[in-house]
Amino acid sequence: MMEDPFFVVKDEVFKALNKTRGLYLRWRELNDALSGGTTAEAEWTTTELKNSLRSIEWDLEDLEDTISIVEKNPNKFKIDNKELSSRRQFIDATREEVKSMKDACMIINRNRDRDITARQPLLDNCENGGGSPHQQSKNFINNNCIIGNGSSGGTQHHGNNTLNNNN
Repeated sequence: MMEDPFFVVKDEVFKALNKTRGLYLRWRELNDALSGGTTAEAEWTTTELKNSLRSIEWDLEDLEDTISIVEKNPNKFKIDNKELSSRRQFIDATREEVKSMKDACMIINRNRDRDITARQPLLDNCENGGGSPHQQSKNFINNNCIIGNGSSGGTQHHGNNTLNNNN
């Protein structure tokens, strides 16, 4: 007798999901600001995670196909509605877990892209020396005034404007 294809693919999905959970945990660690992971490791883990999630989604589509086949030929496969419902629940639960991992990836990547975009003008100033010596001195003074006197009163210089924080 031939083995039920649903269980063969389900077993593959289960193994892939366990592997992907491990990748996802490592990916989260690497995206944590306190992590000491390398950029190469982060890129490799991100790529592997995305590929694993995509592969699981394809396997879930295959599982849905097996359910459709069984539904069209119930007498041939002799699988009751309770079993079909159980199979659908597995697919739905797995799909939801995959979706939550993908959503987390998208949010973190979107936030990282936003951070890079926000920092880029600052990084550009550092790379080109911050402009003329006069502009560098002005930036240094402005930054030190903001950092040193930010909440303790005193005078802050912002560009050509002087603010007095003593109320």
